[in-house]
Amino acid sequence: MSNYEYPRLGRSEIILTLSQFEIETVADHQISNPRPNFILHLYNRILNHLDFLLDEDNHQLDFNAVEHLENPDLHVGSVPVIKVYNKIKEMLNTLECPKKYTFNLADLVKPDPHRTEFFLGALLNFCLDRFVIMNVSQRSMKLSNFTRISTRIC
Repeated sequence: MSNYEYPRLGRSEIILTLSQFEIETVADHQISNPRPNFILHLYNRILNHLDFLLDEDNHQLDFNAVEHLENPDLHVGSVPVIKVYNKIKEMLNTLECPKKYTFNLADLVKPDPHRTEFFLGALLNFCLDRFVIMNVSQRSMKLSNFTRISTRIC
């Protein structure tokens, strides 16, 4: 477990970050009173923004898995939920999310406002950090290229 604990984003910061990155337009009540379908959709959008979840993989059953099910049609609705759950859990483990809360299936099926805010904040903190790092990297590359060109000219 990491000793690093990133700043916790409040609800207004979450809404602002989602809007700035054009992930989703969200109203305050959608986070303070989260609905399962909306939260699943929001996590999908965040994971897609991070290139951590492919849209086409999300809604399809694996053919190998279908062979083992008696009635695969009964599982069609649960597959996207389980896939998103596994991806979020994997992402939060990768981020070494503070162990104050452990993400579980109930966070998608019956979301709690405080837990939802915590996990959204963790994922969006990563979005913010990645954005800053990418901007610094791009500036460094431009400066490096400029220096190289200047050296050749002189």
